[in-house]
Amino acid sequence: MRYACAALLALWCLAFFCTEDARCETLSEAMNDVLTQVEEHPDDPEAQKRAGMGYLYLAREVGDDPSRDVFGSLADFHLDQAAQLDPDDDETLTMLAETAVLNQDPYKAANVYEILVGRQEDPAEGSYLVPLQSCYQWLMDPWRAVSFYRSQLERMPAWPQLEFLLAVTLLDIDRGEALEIMWKLAGSPDTPPELKETVRAAIREES
Repeated sequence: MRYACAALLALWCLAFFCTEDARCETLSEAMNDVLTQVEEHPDDPEAQKRAGMGYLYLAREVGDDPSRDVFGSLADFHLDQAAQLDPDDDETLTMLAETAVLNQDPYKAANVYEILVGRQEDPAEGSYLVPLQSCYQWLMDPWRAVSFYRSQLERMPAWPQLEFLLAVTLLDIDRGEALEIMWKLAGSPDTPPELKETVRAAIREES
């Protein structure tokens, strides 16, 4: 019953936002197929993920239309199910975090991005750091950011990008420590050249 109601709700919303009959029919058929798979295999993480992906796509497509809330909620539901069934799937978690941002839920987005950052093992890999920092700024919770960044630097000390974010976050809490970290990054041979330029510009701005 739950999946049938979700399908009906999705189709009803599609009818309102879609102005091209052929496109609308294609999208409706695709979502019907996806939801049928979920109904037949509710414990299949891939089926749940595909449903979440479909709803996330629709939520992005409708822009500011009120139906975005419906699609966003359904995307969150199915991606949550997929993440519970397969918690090691980073692609699912990435989409779940993006859905949380779209749904104006920075707390959940930060939780998911923290999991993803916590799994990174290459200090050159920083794809989740910027959205996580944005969530902390959105939440206006620098203390949470500082605590998490310190925990990750204990796990992987040589992580220049994360060190810089820690320094930026510390500027309003402990300016002295923030500048100390920046000077260290500016003089370290392990700091990537592009980041080193950013660090030096920040030091000049704070001097």
